[in-house]
Amino acid sequence: SVDPEQSEPMASIPLRRPAASPRRAMSSTGGEEPLVIAIDSDLRLPGDAPRKLVLALRRQLRRHDLGRLIEHDQDHRGLLSLLSSRGEGHLMPQGLLSQLTETCRRQGLPFIIDDRRASVSSPPLRHDRPLSPPQQTALRRLLLRDSGVLVAPAEGDRVALTAELIARRQQRTLVVAADSAKARIWLATLAQALGLSPDALEVARLGEASAATRVVVASYEAMTPGALEAHREGFGHVVFDGVDAVGPIRLLSVVRGLAPRHLLGLAAEASRADQLHGPLYLTLGGVSAELAAPVSERALRLELRQRQTDFDFDYGGRSEYQALLAALAADEERAALVAADVTTEARTGHPCLVLSERPD
Repeated sequence: SVDPEQSEPMASIPLRRPAASPRRAMSSTGGEEPLVIAIDSDLRLPGDAPRKLVLALRRQLRRHDLGRLIEHDQDHRGLLSLLSSRGEGHLMPQGLLSQLTETCRRQGLPFIIDDRRASVSSPPLRHDRPLSPPQQTALRRLLLRDSGVLVAPAEGDRVALTAELIARRQQRTLVVAADSAKARIWLATLAQALGLSPDALEVARLGEASAATRVVVASYEAMTPGALEAHREGFGHVVFDGVDAVGPIRLLSVVRGLAPRHLLGLAAEASRADQLHGPLYLTLGGVSAELAAPVSERALRLELRQRQTDFDFDYGGRSEYQALLAALAADEERAALVAADVTTEARTGHPCLVLSERPD
């Protein structure tokens, strides 16, 4: 393993696809011919891959069958399948690399990885804003894998960690935003956080970027089939914003249309309204880090406000305590005042907790 803080800066190189050669052996061969796993925009297993491996993967991915979970036409059949088999081999999204290699280990299958993903180095960048301890923990988890999803309700957390990863990865980066408005925000935010100049096209929109642009920003809508083909190997790092809300076909079209070394998904929520978070997050490597929603100082400040009522009871001591509670619960004027206070708070969006020995 390599400490990202100690690694040497990489010089800028032309945009090109690295030579197809086995990158590293992940398991001892033990005399058995290793399985060759090729990876670019997809994971590719040869047609003669061990049947027990393919069956094990199918069992693991059965509940994530997007082709069954959402409506689609025949054109999207291959796009939505997390494991498709053809005559020449088997295809999986590249984000499932860890799951595939772990399954190989459990099956006792030796393998090597033929890494064909694009690595497009960029001159070093600096992100000078300090990270909080929770952000630092999330960063370490994200750096352990080539791909993964960051779940963070606060936009500030998502932006800070994205900027830090761009600086650490030292790869030409594409940020895919939910729409044009969000793309403009990302453009301005990253320019400020990384000290890049939009005037010099160091950070630019997709249609305006040059080969020297270090960070490119686009909307999902702008990633047409033609754009995906043109930029398939143009980035070593791709960031997918709003993966908890963007349409599944639109998201997968971009995920499986590009072949970067690093994938990062950004989500405000750990789940999606359509309940497709499992398979969609999985195509990006699964949830690698999760941050809690920030708690404001105001939310922690307690205040006691006493409310005067007309309730009256001639209390004679502990033996009359239950009678006191019964009379209190039966006082409709006082109950209406409590209900009015709760209603006022709830209408302004404040969560309410009502405690009573007489819940009825």
